[in-house]
Amino acid sequence: MPITILCAADLWGTKLNYEVLFVSPPSLGDLQQKVESVFGPELAVRRPPDVPQSQSFAIDRIQTFDERSQQWVELLTPAQLQDFSQVYIFQKENDYHREVQSKIPPPVPAPITRSYTSASPVPSIPRTSYPAMNTFSSHHGPVPSSYKSAHMVPGIGTPFVGTPSHVVSQAQLASHESSSAFVGPTVPFPEKQRSVFDELTSKNARGFNVDSFTTVLHRLRIEYPSHTIGDMFRKADVNNDAIISYDEWRTLSELYPTLLDSLYFRIKDYWTDNRQHQDMETAKRRLQELREREREARIASMEQQAVTAGQEQKVALQTATAQEAQQREKDAKTVLEAAHDDTERGRQELRDRHIDQNQFKEHERSKQLAVLEAQREVEAVQRRLAVQEVESVKGEEVLKEMERRVAEQRRELDRLHSVTDKVRGELAAAHSAERLATMALQDAQRDTQTASERVLLAETEVTARQEREREVAMCHRESQSETSRQLAKRDIEERELQACKEKETAKTAVEQETSRFVEEQDDYVQRLERENSDLNVKRRQVEEEERSLLEQELRIREMRDSLEENETRLRNEQRTFHSAHGRGATAADTTNSPLRGSPARKSSLAFGLASGTPMGVMPSVSPSGLPTSLRFDSVLKFESAPALSAIPAPARGISPARSMIA
Repeated sequence: MPITILCAADLWGTKLNYEVLFVSPPSLGDLQQKVESVFGPELAVRRPPDVPQSQSFAIDRIQTFDERSQQWVELLTPAQLQDFSQVYIFQKENDYHREVQSKIPPPVPAPITRSYTSASPVPSIPRTSYPAMNTFSSHHGPVPSSYKSAHMVPGIGTPFVGTPSHVVSQAQLASHESSSAFVGPTVPFPEKQRSVFDELTSKNARGFNVDSFTTVLHRLRIEYPSHTIGDMFRKADVNNDAIISYDEWRTLSELYPTLLDSLYFRIKDYWTDNRQHQDMETAKRRLQELREREREARIASMEQQAVTAGQEQKVALQTATAQEAQQREKDAKTVLEAAHDDTERGRQELRDRHIDQNQFKEHERSKQLAVLEAQREVEAVQRRLAVQEVESVKGEEVLKEMERRVAEQRRELDRLHSVTDKVRGELAAAHSAERLATMALQDAQRDTQTASERVLLAETEVTARQEREREVAMCHRESQSETSRQLAKRDIEERELQACKEKETAKTAVEQETSRFVEEQDDYVQRLERENSDLNVKRRQVEEEERSLLEQELRIREMRDSLEENETRLRNEQRTFHSAHGRGATAADTTNSPLRGSPARKSSLAFGLASGTPMGVMPSVSPSGLPTSLRFDSVLKFESAPALSAIPAPARGISPARSMIA
C-alpha cells in the first residue's frame, strides 16, 4: 500500500518540507536512503560559493511528530511511521551547518532526481571537470570532489546522484552497473583528440612534454620502448620546443589513430576504476561505521537487557514488599475485627450491667418504699398506742373515780390491756419489720453500690477497648496506606519495567535493523569488488588484444616513414638525374611536395596499402607524366602488412564506439 512521508530538513538555514512517496511502508534504512537521494542533490544545488564541495548531506538522527502526545519524539521503529507522518531530519553539525530553529513550511512534492543514462545524451567534458592524469601520484589515488559532478568523460555513465546510503536498492545497483559500463554514443574523432590532450596536459599548460607522455603511457600499460616514444615525440614536435601543442597533437593522433583510441578508452577505464575504488572505499567506510553502530547497538541492547533484568528484580522485590504489606493489612484487619467484636461484647456487658443496676435501683426503691410504709405503720401504731395509753390513763382515772364500777371497768381494762399488749406486739412486729426492711435496704444499697462499681468497671473496660480499637484502626489505616504506597511503587516499577522492555525491544529492533544494514552493505561492497574485479579482467583482456594492434600500427607507421624517406630520396635522385642531363623541371617538381600527414599523402599511402599494389612497389610519376611503379626491394626489406583500414576493431565486446577508425 503506498504511503507518503512528510520529510523536513534544514539546508543552509532554510527549512524544506517534501512529500516523499513510498510504494509500501518503508523501513528506517529505506527512509534514510530516500531522504539522502532527495536532499543530497538539493543540498548540492543550494550550496553557497564559500562552502567546499566535500560538504554533503549526512543524517545524524530523525524525529517524528507524535499526534497523541503532540510532541517530537525520536524515530526508533518503522511502526512509528504512518501515512502523512511528519519527520524532521537532523544533519551532523559542523563548521558549515547549524540547525536553525524556525517554522516548518507546508509540504510540497519532492523534486525529481535527474540523472543521465546510457540512452540519454551526456554533457561534454568541461576543462575543469577533473585534473589531468599526470597530476596523480598513484593509480588508485583519491578522485577529486569535482569529478563527482554530472559532467563526465563522454561515453561513461553518470555516478550515483548523492552519496550512497547504507541501504542500496537493486535499482541503484543496476544503475551503478550501467554507469560502470562503456556503453555510450559514438564520440567524434576531434572530441577524442581534445579529451586525451586535456588529460595529457597539466592545468593551464599549453602542451605536454615527453616525460608526461611517457608517464601516462606507462600508467595506462602501453608498453612502448623509450626510443619509440622519443621518435614519436620528435616527429610530432615540429617547432622543436620540447612541448607538444594541440595542433602538433592533432597531427600525431592522426598518424596514430589506434593509439589515440586506446588512450581515450584507457583513460575512461582509468577514471572508472578510480571511481569504483572510491565507491568501494566509501562503502567500506560506511560498512565500518555500520559495524561500529551495530556494536554500539548490541552493547546498548545488552545494557538495556541488564537494566530490564535489574528492573524485573526491583519489580519482584517490590511485589514481595507489597504482598507483605497486604498480609500485614489483612492481619491488622483481623485484629481490628477482633477488637471491634471485643468492644461490642464490652458494650453489651455494659448494657447488661446498666440493666442490672437499674433493676437493683428499682429493688432499692421498692425496699425504701417498704421501709417508709413500715415506718408509717409504726407511726400509726404509735399513735394508736398513744391514744390507747391516753384511754388507759382515762380508764384508770375513771377506775379511780368509779371504783364502784371496778368490776366492769376491770374487764374493760383487761380488754384494753390485752389490746394494748396486742398493739405492743404489733409495734414490736412493726419494729421487727422495720429492721428487716432497713437490712433489706442496706443489702439493696450494697447491691446497688456493687452494680455501680461494676458499671464503672465496665465503662472503664469499654473505654479501654474503644481506645484499643482506635489504635488497631489507626494501625489498619497505616497498613492500608503502606499497602497503597507499596502497590503504587509496584505499579511505578512495573511501568518502568514496561518502559525498559519497550526500550529493549526498540534497541533490539535497532540492532537487528543495523545488522541487516551491515549485511546489505557488506553485500554491496562485495558486489562492487566483484564488479571492479570483472572490469579489470575485461580491461586486461582488451589490453592484450589491443597490444598487437598497437604494435601493428607502429610497424605500419615505421613502414610509412621508410616509404616516405625512400620516396624522398628517389625524387631527389630523379631531380639530380634530370638536372645532370639538362632535362629541366619534371612532373614531380610541379606537383605538391609530399608533406607528412597531408590528406593527399595519406590518401596515396592508403591507396598503396589498401589496393592490390604489392608491398615494396611505390607508385610514382615518369618523366612524361605517366604513372609508373618504382621498386626498391634492394633498398628496404620488410614483411608484408595489411592495410590500415583493414585492421579490425578491438574485441572489447561492449560497444562499436571502440572502433579505432575515427
